[in-house]
Amino acid sequence: MTTRRTLARRGLAGLAVATLAIASFAGAASALPGPGQDDAPTTGSLSIHKHAGTPTSQTPPNGQEQVVNRPVLAGVTFEVCQIPGIDLTTNAGWDAANAATPTGPGAVTCGANPATSIVTGVDGLAFFNNLPLGLYLVTETAAPVGVTKAAPFLVTIPYPSVTGSDTSWLYDVHVYPKNGLEGDGSKTVADPTTPGLGSTVPWTVTTRPIGSFNDGAPLTSYKIVDQLVAQLEYTGTTSLSYLTPGGTLTAVDAADFTLDPVAPNGTAGGTVTVTFTDLAWVNSLPAGTTFQWVLTTKVVGVGNLENKAFENIGGEDVEIGTATTQWGPVKLLKHQAGSTNGLRGAEFQIYAGTCPDAAAPLVGAPVQVNGSATFTSGADGVVNVAGLYVGKNGTPTQASYCVVETKAPAGYVLPTNPRTTVSVTPGTTAVSEIKIANVPVEGPDLPLTGAAGTLTMTVIGLTLVGAGISAIVVTRKRRRHETV
Repeated sequence: MTTRRTLARRGLAGLAVATLAIASFAGAASALPGPGQDDAPTTGSLSIHKHAGTPTSQTPPNGQEQVVNRPVLAGVTFEVCQIPGIDLTTNAGWDAANAATPTGPGAVTCGANPATSIVTGVDGLAFFNNLPLGLYLVTETAAPVGVTKAAPFLVTIPYPSVTGSDTSWLYDVHVYPKNGLEGDGSKTVADPTTPGLGSTVPWTVTTRPIGSFNDGAPLTSYKIVDQLVAQLEYTGTTSLSYLTPGGTLTAVDAADFTLDPVAPNGTAGGTVTVTFTDLAWVNSLPAGTTFQWVLTTKVVGVGNLENKAFENIGGEDVEIGTATTQWGPVKLLKHQAGSTNGLRGAEFQIYAGTCPDAAAPLVGAPVQVNGSATFTSGADGVVNVAGLYVGKNGTPTQASYCVVETKAPAGYVLPTNPRTTVSVTPGTTAVSEIKIANVPVEGPDLPLTGAAGTLTMTVIGLTLVGAGISAIVVTRKRRRHETV
């Protein structure tokens, strides 16, 4: 017994990886004889309990069952096989078990011994029964997405459980391998409902997995916070759901949370907060469960609009994701051809994408900006289009729109091809500017006043003058003859 107690205190190499429960051990189990003794059992069991975070901080591990206040991990696959050639009814067998290592150079293997695989259930338990006495290699072979698998470890059946100066032989051994959960949360943004300022943009906030923070300990406070910039106005929550590790998405009951818009509808900026009110329910969710919050905002300004999401478990806010939607303004200048003089009253419509050929039809409906699809030049000839959608998260860096002049200013004609492509870039100062010229209308040909009569009279006058000159010449000749 003394030799076995010493071996137990030195610890099995693989058992340092697994966190074994420490609790008071009482009842018939404490009276069971060690392996090789009279009336000692020839088989035992292994219960593997899976929880997120650190199930226990008690050391050394002791193989006994305990109550754990950490969320369970279902769907984890464990493979158990017996190491051949180790007889725990002998001191030599215990020496070999103590010297064994589950990984690295010289790691033990199961040889020809078959392995048994069991997946943890909704209670996080994988139970292996009717195990012959010996040394076992335990390997976590599969785990749900986001779960960091525990390292392989070794365990003996029976296990010499040391409490104080006493050793009790456990033939039903409980182990609590520590599992980590990955996942930092995220924030995503979709395209707007329409590409003009004043449209709605959907955002999705995904939290960190339950059990991946606070060391898996029960939550006493839990909030999701969305922080809006001044160009975004909260318009509503589309859904609040939770996604289990098994992939089931379920709506959160409205009675389990409150929604607090610090900036109420109609006011841009501020924060919107989801506060979970039923924490007992939250703490009962399986480890790895995430929450998904879909909310919408109205875009009321241009620029690179960054939207951040946070979690709060009672202390400072922890950022879990950022997404950006980009918008830019457009400036049109309507002027007379050959002059910089602005022209009032020109009307335009805008279509998403580059302009097709003049003969090709325009695609889609005209873009509405703040509820209007027609843009008219003022007295200075300027048309300010408040904002058009460029992209999200920096892609693309610019967007093309087709500007179509639908009505020319009074006294001017539409261009032969009234379509012009403009490139829009995000920002409040970088305005995409385009100049569009119009030529005046051509009036009807005006008559030259009296032209036809003047010509006739000129001809007649010239004729009369000619006739007069001829008469004078003839008269003078006659007078000369008469004188002679």
